[in-house]
Amino acid sequence: MTLSETDRRRVRGHLHNVAPAAFVQMIAIERETCALVVREEGREGVLFFVAGDLWDARLGDLSGEEAAVRILGWDLADVETRGLGEAPNRSINAPLTFILLESMRRRDEGAREELAPPVPPEPVLAVLLRELEGVGGACLIDFTSGRSLEEHFTAAPGLDPGDVVRACHEVALLSRSLTGKAVPLSSLEEVVLTFGDRVVFLRFLSADLLLAVLSDPARITLPAIHAAVRRLSPPQAQEPSSWQE
Repeated sequence: MTLSETDRRRVRGHLHNVAPAAFVQMIAIERETCALVVREEGREGVLFFVAGDLWDARLGDLSGEEAAVRILGWDLADVETRGLGEAPNRSINAPLTFILLESMRRRDEGAREELAPPVPPEPVLAVLLRELEGVGGACLIDFTSGRSLEEHFTAAPGLDPGDVVRACHEVALLSRSLTGKAVPLSSLEEVVLTFGDRVVFLRFLSADLLLAVLSDPARITLPAIHAAVRRLSPPQAQEPSSWQE
């Protein structure tokens, strides 16, 4: 992908001791096109953005999503923004919010990032389902595209995962459309649908990341689901999140 002259002349700068996770959210808001060089304790990684979207990342022998997760997990670093002559091949398709969520989860667990062959992380939903007995299935949905990012329906016989993802996305769209405009994260956080033998719990982990949980009301209560889901949710800031439109 060839970039326009305007894009090539976008942000330039060098800052010391900033949080990479906070800085990339500013890039996303401003829809900048740049290479962000991040240096921390002798390590150096690069994040590539095109119109505010994270396209690729490099960290030693790592690239793509795993490299981005590790870089964004660093607490403080020196960052330098550089222009792009030409966009790299896109290797990251997950939303930036999903990458940030995973990096925060690892950091909260006290994981120390090392330049070593990547160890596949335990999926977010696997952690949730292990804690909750009585949950028949769950999925993470990119709200913008309606695409399933992760799903587990092993204990939900008779349900087609694709149908569940589409239905949950449509319910969330309808819930937001009732106001006639996009709803800030602070205004709409969750939707609960109750049936005789099933509860469908929808929660926005961010403005564009939707979690859907299917549970048996006879085996697990909503407060128990709330408590487990809160541990997956990123901290809420007083100002609207930078990953919102």
